[in-house]
Amino acid sequence: MSLQFYGKRERLRRSSLKTPCPVCGKTGCGQSQGLVTCFRVQEGSIKQAKSGAWIHTTINASPVLVQRRIETPIASIERRNLVYGELLAALSLTQSHGNHLANERRLSNATIIKAGFRSVPSRMLGDVLAARLAQRYELKGVPGFWRKDGRWCLRFAGTNGFFIPIKNAVGQIEALQIRAFQGQSKYLLVSSSELPDGVSSGAPHHFTGHPCQTVIVTEGALKAEVIAEAKRRRNESDFVIGLVSVSTFEESFGANLKRICPFVQTVQLAFDADWRTNEKVQKQMERLANSVKASGLRLQVLTWNSEAKGYDDELLRGER
Repeated sequence: MSLQFYGKRERLRRSSLKTPCPVCGKTGCGQSQGLVTCFRVQEGSIKQAKSGAWIHTTINASPVLVQRRIETPIASIERRNLVYGELLAALSLTQSHGNHLANERRLSNATIIKAGFRSVPSRMLGDVLAARLAQRYELKGVPGFWRKDGRWCLRFAGTNGFFIPIKNAVGQIEALQIRAFQGQSKYLLVSSSELPDGVSSGAPHHFTGHPCQTVIVTEGALKAEVIAEAKRRRNESDFVIGLVSVSTFEESFGANLKRICPFVQTVQLAFDADWRTNEKVQKQMERLANSVKASGLRLQVLTWNSEAKGYDDELLRGER
């Protein structure tokens, strides 16, 4: 894997347990003598790659990034679920964001409510809600919250977009993502690493639908919700997992899936159609396929003949 940047081609090597990513400290990212592509931490990056990774530069070509604060340990899933749940309960969904979900994504009102989509608050309201939550919960360790001059703030408040709750296999909210309608990045993980008392969200997988023997694995939590809804309209299996990006999974993905969902027997990969021509995506897809097969699960790759970009687009195209 290589990366062209400022006219210089840098060869990237994948981070591992022996040489973890110098930004997030985990595996699966890429690094070279002068650049790091991290799939988990946006703060401090200079741009976003097409793969979804955040590109960071090193100091004087050193393998160590800009000095980072010792990061606060992430809060328990129970506390994150409570804080995020109460935050979302205090918010609403604007008409324009609701129309996007209902008309462009064809999500029912029931799904929109159950998924927990809510519009990102203004900066002022975000600060008010953060202060209110701080009276009930310890916000230190909850991704997205950070402390400024002794008061708690909500990262990305004021962004034109809506929150997408990232839920685990039992429905707890592990993290928040934003579908943004401004700026270069359409999707932002709500993280507050490198900010005082902040923490990275990591890149958790989103689970939706009714658990069954067959699960579809696709790119993104919102795509997962769209696919699950379309499958329900067809009276088909609607169990879907959404990855933050094609590279944000561990080598043990298959084994972890068997442990979390022991009833699953078949994994259907539904990556965007550009995997046929994108060598980098092909490699990630092969890596995920190998992990699935190594765990003893059956593997199927979903394809379609239309020009639809994603499997969600293909399902919706067939309904029009």
